[in-house]
Amino acid sequence: MKGLLLNDTSLVEENPGCQITCAELKKLYTRRNIKLDSKPLGFLYNVFRNYTQAPKLYSKSKFLTRRFDKKQWKKNCNRASEQLSFDYDFVLINGEGTIHSNQDGCVTLLSMASIYKSRGIKVYLVNATLYNLNDFWLQVLKTSVDRIVVREKDSFEYLKRNWLTNVRQGADCVFLMDKSKRKEEASGKKLYTPGVLYQTGKEKLNPDFLQNDFECLAIDRDEQIKLQKDTHQIVHLLEDPNSILSFLSQYDAVISGRYHILLFCLMVGVPVQALGTNTYKIEGVLKLLGETAQGLLTVSKEKIEMMELLAQKNYVLD
Repeated sequence: MKGLLLNDTSLVEENPGCQITCAELKKLYTRRNIKLDSKPLGFLYNVFRNYTQAPKLYSKSKFLTRRFDKKQWKKNCNRASEQLSFDYDFVLINGEGTIHSNQDGCVTLLSMASIYKSRGIKVYLVNATLYNLNDFWLQVLKTSVDRIVVREKDSFEYLKRNWLTNVRQGADCVFLMDKSKRKEEASGKKLYTPGVLYQTGKEKLNPDFLQNDFECLAIDRDEQIKLQKDTHQIVHLLEDPNSILSFLSQYDAVISGRYHILLFCLMVGVPVQALGTNTYKIEGVLKLLGETAQGLLTVSKEKIEMMELLAQKNYVLD
């Protein structure tokens, strides 16, 4: 059996969450002797970039949905088909936080779902957060995707409200990782990692987080340079994303606007405070865990095992 992984963020992103997410997906299928080719984040975006509005940062309170031209879309699907291989038994789309609001990634990935399904190839959308989709894309999800596995509860409820029946509640692919020893020893060290909005210039650093006893973690080299300039604190950058759990375990508290940093902290029992971000994914995963975003948070070992089970159960294809 041979499959294709679309939106492989590990090929272009330094972010440890993106690296580990796709690495765990690939390992899952390798262990089952399934060959899995992959295409990176951004593949064929240029083909489907046909809107009159320029890309703009969206917010949760007021979405900026770009226009959709169905006639042009059909032409673009024909162009895209010329660049695709159809020698696959199934296509696996790594959704992450891409599919919403007619953004380039949303249009591209769901268009490829439609193209592959029209060729009789099974399509699975996994590890996804979805919201703010128009009726056209909701219909594509119903007719062109055999199974949707969402990683948090808000997306599950959103799709159910829109009468999608091919949806399963899963958990993020990072919960496929081998279990790590939970934190036990106190160190007195604290860590701050800003969120997505900081990189775009839309989030200001909170001075309360920049005391002398807070270190910082950057997601990539550009953010490391920016944080060093803005904070004058110790700013770490992980060379090996697989060291993220042991790295976080050395801290007594973490404050973060990063979705995956939140999950990693919960996995190893480090108290973490979630900052606001640009999508509902943090609220959605906390709802799945039965928690709120108020103050420092830890969860029980049983809740982490529940998330691991949701991941293991739903990412194995029928």
